Amino acid sequence: MIENIKMLLGIPLDDSSKDAMINYWIGYYSRMIGKYTHNCDKLEDGLVDILEQAVVDKMGSYMSSNGSTPDTQGKVKSITRGDYSVTYFSGAESQSSSSSDVLDDVMGKYQSQLNLYRRFSY
Repeated sequence: MIENIKMLLGIPLDDSSKDAMINYWIGYYSRMIGKYTHNCDKLEDGLVDILEQAVVDKMGSYMSSNGSTPDTQGKVKSITRGDYSVTYFSGAESQSSSSSDVLDDVMGKYQSQLNLYRRFSY
């Protein structure tokens, strides 16, 4: 799993500088997804895919906000039609969310996918 996450983030496999943080988010999202789907024993393959993507999203936001990767550098932030205006992200800006938004990130962004794996609980 960590190899897939590193590959998607563009982190060399032999670079272990972010392994602790990646493992933290894997554990955190595993627990949150398990609680939401009532599937705490073992995550199914489809849930593992969602977990990996959630960690990639979180790490990508973290890395762009800390300057590790130019994730939003030069990308369009907004477009105004009247009197035409285009605003770009600068290196200091990012679309990262705070760690308190983590539950909302997973449950909100991936809720429709997670609902497919949700089990009835008594």
